[in-house]
Amino acid sequence: MAWVYDKLVENDTDISGQFAYLFYKSEKRKFAEKLKTSGKSDDEIRAQLKAYQEGVVGDSDAIAAFKASGDIALKKYLSEVQSNTLNTARNEFLAEIQRIGTDINNLNRLVGAERGIVRRFASWLLIGVRAWISTALIGLILFIIALLFVSDHTKEGVMDEALDGFAKFIECHKSTPPAGCQ
Repeated sequence: MAWVYDKLVENDTDISGQFAYLFYKSEKRKFAEKLKTSGKSDDEIRAQLKAYQEGVVGDSDAIAAFKASGDIALKKYLSEVQSNTLNTARNEFLAEIQRIGTDINNLNRLVGAERGIVRRFASWLLIGVRAWISTALIGLILFIIALLFVSDHTKEGVMDEALDGFAKFIECHKSTPPAGCQ
């Protein structure tokens, strides 16, 4: 006598075949319940279940249908596992990122608290002063280069205009600039 298990499951690692066998067993159980509710005796149920099993073993279409059901169930199961795993990993990643961000903020507060208000103000001031100094140096270098290429007569006019422009620049960058600045 051939076994349905042997027809559905190729080897111990055939998970799709194992799922197919589960579908076969489920259908066989439903068939047995139907027979039982119709009033059949236990001997009649056993005989019909044996005939059902032999019918499935000999029916290649039934075997193919159970295998297809097993493949579908396995793919659905793997998809759900993959989705759950990805969601769990995503949530853990986001939680870790948030924890790291909180740790960085706490570290920044700790470092700021240890430096004191005078050092923090001096640091802030130096950052602004560096920007102004670098801007002034670049402007001065460009001005000197421009003066190298102009005549002596033009240099006097350029110097006057440059000083006027510099004065206007200073005026326009005050906290309350005059109306003519844009």
